[in-house]
Amino acid sequence: MNKITKESVSASLVLIGPKFLKPEWASKWAKDRPTTGYCYLVSEILYHYIYTEAKPKVMRVNGGTHWFLVDNGVVVDWTGNQFDCEVPYEEGRGCGFFVGSVKTNRGKISKKSYELAKILEIV
Repeated sequence: MNKITKESVSASLVLIGPKFLKPEWASKWAKDRPTTGYCYLVSEILYHYIYTEAKPKVMRVNGGTHWFLVDNGVVVDWTGNQFDCEVPYEEGRGCGFFVGSVKTNRGKISKKSYELAKILEIV
């Protein structure tokens, strides 16, 4: 497995494009903001495979939802650069991810996140 970083994920998403996004997010995706629409999927991947002690959080930003993690009080948000504004992380509330169909050491991840994690060489 390669060393996965926030920057390497963004670079990969430039190449992947909006392939994994729902239509409403795919229409907003752009190469200059490749993390747009990927907050749930990336956060779910990080939760299951990298930040295995972190807690998921969700909030409203610019009329939509935004997912991120908090790991020992530190915000972990690899997709926050999709916004033109400061992200008000203090407004995030604890939540859980939807129960997926692919088993991990931390539960079950969605098939879509698992497929993206394979492409990102995380699994």
